[in-house]
Amino acid sequence: MLEFLVSILNLIFWPFTILPPVLSIFLFASFVTLLMILINRIFINKNAVNELKEKMNSLREQLIELQKQGNMEKAKEILDEITKHNLDYMRQTMKALLISIVAIILILPWVQYTYKDLPVAKIPLTLPYIGSNLNWLIWYSIASLTVGWIIRKLME
Repeated sequence: MLEFLVSILNLIFWPFTILPPVLSIFLFASFVTLLMILINRIFINKNAVNELKEKMNSLREQLIELQKQGNMEKAKEILDEITKHNLDYMRQTMKALLISIVAIILILPWVQYTYKDLPVAKIPLTLPYIGSNLNWLIWYSIASLTVGWIIRKLME
């Protein structure tokens, strides 16, 4: 099964394999990160999510005030309402999360299979447990977090 998946992904991502591993994984991480951000933009209704967050924050403030006053019956009602809004919030975000997980489960094994034994990047110092050579997963993580942060800042 893995061999079949790898052969299909080799056909799709072969341009990445002709580049040096450090650049290849950086571009691949950028591609996957952009894909995840686009999936979130498509499947998450940002207005509904922001509205739910505002409602939950308002209800939390009311809950704290009611607890200070000792009105536990009303506090329980507010807590039930917060739970309902939290469930709606999770429903809004779950679709994008599931699609992203499926995409990552399909794509990351190819990167691991292709670059598993290669030192991808060399750093100028030696880190404990890592050494001076970064493997594909560490470099992918660094690149993905950095690119994701930059893209999100640009999209604000």
